[in-house]
Amino acid sequence: MPSISFQPKLVLSVMRGDKPGTVRQINQHRPVRSGDDLYIFTGMRTKNCKRHGSHYCQKVYPIKIDWENKIITLDGVILIPIIRHWFATTDIQGSEQDFFDFFQKMKYKKPLVWIVWDHQTVEMIDQWLELDSVAMDIGRHFMKS
Repeated sequence: MPSISFQPKLVLSVMRGDKPGTVRQINQHRPVRSGDDLYIFTGMRTKNCKRHGSHYCQKVYPIKIDWENKIITLDGVILIPIIRHWFATTDIQGSEQDFFDFFQKMKYKKPLVWIVWDHQTVEMIDQWLELDSVAMDIGRHFMKS
């Protein structure tokens, strides 16, 4: 039962469903898995720690964020600009530039995952990833010709 801490300004978006997931470093000792109950907190490891509720983890995607080139790779697929914009602005609850600035400052060392608790978001992303995969296969086929 993983606990996830958020900045106070994001908790309402998390609990309301405006923020359907979160990008985190992989926890080597206890990675988050689909089916986990996720406990939502603010101020973890402080005297102001507060639990706000929980979400059910629908899916965990590997993700890479290249802030220098403004590229997001989700489950091995580079997000096209319109999906990248949706992803970045939804995750950070701000601008796409805010998203890349935030991850540049974080300087994460471990691999990242996108933990998603919203079922409709998983369906949408999985459909897009499948369509993109088919498009890549078609492209490779025509490149051989």
